[in-house]
Amino acid sequence: MHFIHITEFVGWKEETILEYLHVNADETAFDITIPKSSRLFFSDHNDIAIDYLRAAYIGQELSKLTDNFTYTKIDPQTNEHISFVIHNVNLEQLAETLSKIAHGFGTGDGEDALSFNEEVAHFLDQVLENNITPACPYFIDIYNEFISDIFGADEDEDLDL
Repeated sequence: MHFIHITEFVGWKEETILEYLHVNADETAFDITIPKSSRLFFSDHNDIAIDYLRAAYIGQELSKLTDNFTYTKIDPQTNEHISFVIHNVNLEQLAETLSKIAHGFGTGDGEDALSFNEEVAHFLDQVLENNITPACPYFIDIYNEFISDIFGADEDEDLDL
């Protein structure tokens, strides 16, 4: 299994990620880790909700690449990273997806971050409208638990992702 921490790819172009995968990834399984910056009792509930919403979106994108997808269910009380495991993927599609995800963990400003946040918001709309089934329902459950603490029953509030 090849281990990838997504923050290592921040600032990389898709072509560079593809080169890296061709040179270093002689495995058919990938363990892709993303950071979780929030922690229960130490973070604002909104931050926890957003961490888990982003994780749900990333899991959704990675699950599109394979029929063999798993993810870790990390408790909000821990500061562990979130891990996704995928098998037998097309490296070109993986490089494109990793590039898109890595841009979401960039500096937090600019077009890439805005585009990523817009995609996360669109994903949430699709889930709330029952247009898609989330690949990581646990993360959506955690999102709903913590966002409802802020906004109550009104889930239509605009969130600053």
